[in-house]
Amino acid sequence: MTAEHLKITKQTLPDPRALNPVKHGAMSENVPDHERETYELHRSGVLASLAPVGYLEERLAGRVAMTLWRLSRLEGWEAAHLSAQARKAVSGLVLGEHDAFLRKMAESKARLYAPVEYMDAEDLRAALRYVLPHLSSEHVLRPNGAADIQEEAEERLKAAAFLRAFVAGQEASHPESEAARFMLGEWAMKALKKKGVSAKRIAGAALGVSKPGREQVESIEDGDWEWEAAELPGVLALAREVLGDKLAQEAHFTLCTWEREAALLPAYLARAEQLRNNAARVLPDDRTLEKLQRYEAHLERQLYKALHELEAIQERRKGNATPLARLEVHGEVPGGTP
Repeated sequence: MTAEHLKITKQTLPDPRALNPVKHGAMSENVPDHERETYELHRSGVLASLAPVGYLEERLAGRVAMTLWRLSRLEGWEAAHLSAQARKAVSGLVLGEHDAFLRKMAESKARLYAPVEYMDAEDLRAALRYVLPHLSSEHVLRPNGAADIQEEAEERLKAAAFLRAFVAGQEASHPESEAARFMLGEWAMKALKKKGVSAKRIAGAALGVSKPGREQVESIEDGDWEWEAAELPGVLALAREVLGDKLAQEAHFTLCTWEREAALLPAYLARAEQLRNNAARVLPDDRTLEKLQRYEAHLERQLYKALHELEAIQERRKGNATPLARLEVHGEVPGGTP
């Protein structure tokens, strides 16, 4: 490339700073194709309101329409910017990871009894990960996760009600839901293992056989049992037999935990919604806010200038006297009166 070519290229390239207003469209004079139809309706409405007569008045009225349109673009961009910031803040609520805190939660259930109204995003994420380890906190903390949280609370109440009746020796039908069955089966299995009952005996009780297969035994050992409806009565009967007088004591903590969690889950949901609302109440950063205010002030000056010029021409056309200059004053005068 010759020196002459470099000179021509340098002269034809726009100043990058001049492209800043065009980046978000707020200062663009052009109307994109996807906005054309809406803009024409807007322009027709403005011209009908201003009732211009002649070429000059129509041009000034068109300038008013375009400036108002650009101000609307600016408002739309500001709304989009705030929405993006809100989404970023909310994503910090649902996506963050705090391994140290989760390890601390895994060591004790004491955090379950902390006042929910004082929980921040870290506390809420960790509590949900602890109470609902089989669900993603990213999912349950989003608005569409409300149904799952409510369902989880109901399943805990069902399981707790059955276990309470079981401990009291009352007749109760086994829960039909898979989640409640799983909770009861897991409780019985863990209680039996705690008493030293072999995985073979637990699997045999669940299946109603004396010699369960090796895969079934390994499944109990690994804690991977699914707990079908037909398997629950046998393992619960074995738990009653092995635990004996200690059955109520062994079940008490689990009952209290399930009932407490059932009460906490809706509270977690409400707290998540509160945190989302708080995160959504954000302002642009200082640099962006300053730029928005500068562009808005520039557009408003153009708007008032075009309106005043149009008004002056219309008054002169009607034979009325018009001022040679106008002075726009914004702000407050001494004493606080606008």
